[in-house]
Amino acid sequence: MVVAPLVARAWRFTWAIRSAALVFGFGALAVLDDRAALPVRMPEPGVLLVPVAIGVALAAACLAAAFQDDVLGGSFGWRQPLGLLAGAGLVVGVVPGAFAITDGEWGMPRRTLVSVLAQLPRDPVDGDYRVLWVGDPRVIPVAAYTYQPGIGYALTDDGELTVHDFWSGRPTDVEAEVATALRQMAAGVTLRGGRLLAQYGIRYVVVPVADGANGTVGNPLPTPGGLVDVLEDQLDLAAPLTRPPNFLVYENTAYTPTRAVLTTAGAAASQEAGGEAMTTADLRGSTPFAVGAPSRGDATDQVEAGTLHVAVPYDPNWSLTVDGSDVPSRRAFGSTLAFDVPTAGRATLTYDTPVARTLWLVVQMLVWLALLLAASRFRPARWRLRRPRPAQLADTSPVADLTAPIDALAAGDVPSTGQEEPA
Repeated sequence: MVVAPLVARAWRFTWAIRSAALVFGFGALAVLDDRAALPVRMPEPGVLLVPVAIGVALAAACLAAAFQDDVLGGSFGWRQPLGLLAGAGLVVGVVPGAFAITDGEWGMPRRTLVSVLAQLPRDPVDGDYRVLWVGDPRVIPVAAYTYQPGIGYALTDDGELTVHDFWSGRPTDVEAEVATALRQMAAGVTLRGGRLLAQYGIRYVVVPVADGANGTVGNPLPTPGGLVDVLEDQLDLAAPLTRPPNFLVYENTAYTPTRAVLTTAGAAASQEAGGEAMTTADLRGSTPFAVGAPSRGDATDQVEAGTLHVAVPYDPNWSLTVDGSDVPSRRAFGSTLAFDVPTAGRATLTYDTPVARTLWLVVQMLVWLALLLAASRFRPARWRLRRPRPAQLADTSPVADLTAPIDALAAGDVPSTGQEEPA
């Protein structure tokens, strides 16, 4: 990467500079985002490092192309030994790669944190739930938000992980309030941290310490200082179900399902907001609704009269119909979604995608098409319609018989053309 711009010339130098821009530009973004030094959230490091890998490959290709013309073909100087050393480095770099692909595992760990989810219940009869991951961001198996430098957190639904979990986007009000709850627990404001997390459907809190790559069973990463002590001090977080070196799992005994009809006390508490109101509210005893329904799709089930709470950020695009009648929505606990159902019946919970989102997707698609056209060799001028040339008119003028014998032409005996000579 460093040698290619130094020894390459002509068009090879241009591409070497482009490769350096990819490596240093996206590499700097990955480092700054990993240190939480950016004001905006970036994709996970694996996404940011793709352009870096492309830049390194382009630099290697430029060096190989410049080896014949710019290194060996140029006058002797410092470029020759530097280019020879870099060329030898390319060859040496292939050797470990050749050994790494022989077994087909590509250095992947045999045991990952995805196995944690297999030990947790799926579609339990007591309702769907969420998992709160908190700890070192390097071992959290999904895209994590920054709680503070060196500590990240993330929310996932029960069941298998999906691509949405690896690309979390900007934190919503729910993620921001979960971070606030963690700060209150860390500051010793409350020992009922489970109740603070209950309204978001969080049943398990997982602290990973080894994922097989950044931390192994034999050499796990240390837990962030004080994190385990804070979690173990909470009265409604059960003792760890497992111990390191893999991970710690705490069960929230005060949780309520992600979709549930609240008890009378829970419905009254949902009218309030703030940490003080939640620490005194007990949401246990809620009736689950539509167990096993997708978290981002329609949900249909029988519902009793009461307050149906959905642990998602409040959004007016959510709608609920009970036996064909619409039920208005409201905010619950200050940030989540609730419906006050007047009578029991068959209920359907749906989400109507805003038209603005569809329009933005169309705009993004048009921008991508424009970029592809700009990067390709396609030019609209080549496809302009050309005027067809007018067809040549038939020539009806007389043509002399050039095949006549020379002696006949000399004697004046010219074949007649069928036209009289003018007087």
